[in-house]
Amino acid sequence: MEKFLKVAELAQILQVKPTTIYTWVRQGRIPHTRIGRLVRFTLAQISKFTDGSGNKSAPMTDASS
Repeated sequence: MEKFLKVAELAQILQVKPTTIYTWVRQGRIPHTRIGRLVRFTLAQISKFTDGSGNKSAPMTDASS
């Protein structure tokens, strides 16, 4: 089972503010999983988001919910 990351953890990894993560979630730009009202991320989802290149501004084509 893969570990879920919290918004604050992901923000630290991507070196952005947590509010940026929430904005990307709301816009459907970053793949995420909702557990009730909580937003969580897996490293596999984030690898797809950054396309392995660390480009966090890459346009999203698959916004998983």
